Amino acid sequence: MSELKTAFVTGANGYVGSHVVRHLLAQGYAVTAMVRTNSNLDLLEGTSVTRVEIDLALPRQTGRLTKVLHGIDLIIHTAAYVDLGTVDRTLMKQVNLEGTRVLLEAAQSAGVPKFIYCSTVRTLGDTAGARVDGDHVRTDTDYASCYDETKTQAEALVLARNRAGFSTYSVLPPGIFGRDEPHFGRALRAYLNGHLPFWPAQDRPLGMVHVEDLAELFFFVAHHGIPGTRYIASAGEATMGEIFGILGEMTGRKPPPDMPESLVRAAAMVMDWIGSWTGRNMILNKERIVFLYDKVVRTDPTRSYSDLGWNPRKPREILAAILPKTED
Repeated sequence: MSELKTAFVTGANGYVGSHVVRHLLAQGYAVTAMVRTNSNLDLLEGTSVTRVEIDLALPRQTGRLTKVLHGIDLIIHTAAYVDLGTVDRTLMKQVNLEGTRVLLEAAQSAGVPKFIYCSTVRTLGDTAGARVDGDHVRTDTDYASCYDETKTQAEALVLARNRAGFSTYSVLPPGIFGRDEPHFGRALRAYLNGHLPFWPAQDRPLGMVHVEDLAELFFFVAHHGIPGTRYIASAGEATMGEIFGILGEMTGRKPPPDMPESLVRAAAMVMDWIGSWTGRNMILNKERIVFLYDKVVRTDPTRSYSDLGWNPRKPREILAAILPKTED
């Protein structure tokens, strides 16, 4: 195992980034946490990190980044603009794509030896029902969203920079679960509190990973990963119907009904129109329809298990782990 001692984590105050920070600290790292000015730092409370305020949405950050990266052994890049639907496409490209480019340039200038990118399984494209590993070459070029497009292009930048003296890697999470998780967690908390009247596309398979296991995978990639490799961070699949069924067994709560696809698509068209006029990002839109019905990513994470020794909790364990606080 190489002697890595200092880490720089972008998006450190975010849900994934804060768990990565805590895992690295527990492993004896000195961690520099990159956050934006005026960020909510609640998720970093109680951590002994060096905090730097840099916003990848702003131009001309290379020089400042290069200075703070001197002496860093490892970068884990989790910062991203994550959303579907009505988004600021210019800002999303600046943060997700150009921000990654600037960080890569600064890392190489500062002599940082390792760079791990937090990607997404969406960069694999539509796998048409087939389970694919990290070697899969995407064949569909019609991106499902601006997020899909910018993350795919940024991941390509990261892996293209891999070379002697500068090792790059990509970690591809599917649906991320955990206590207080801000995306899937909101729906699950609504369900457990009796406030989720329905949920569409309950037969759609969804890859799952617990956020703590995802943080551990970043550490394993840093110490055992093969440079230039994509590692899929899936602990298994379940449909939303199965997820509600498991939670129902554990809590006694009745699962919410599904909703006819035709009705969901019609509602999305109306909400898309409203969103285009108001600038609001509606709960349903054409990009979410693509995510729910039109493009499905299925993965084979064997490499993460066999090559790295990663042993994440499985879907039922993931759901059991989030229950105590989710129900409060």
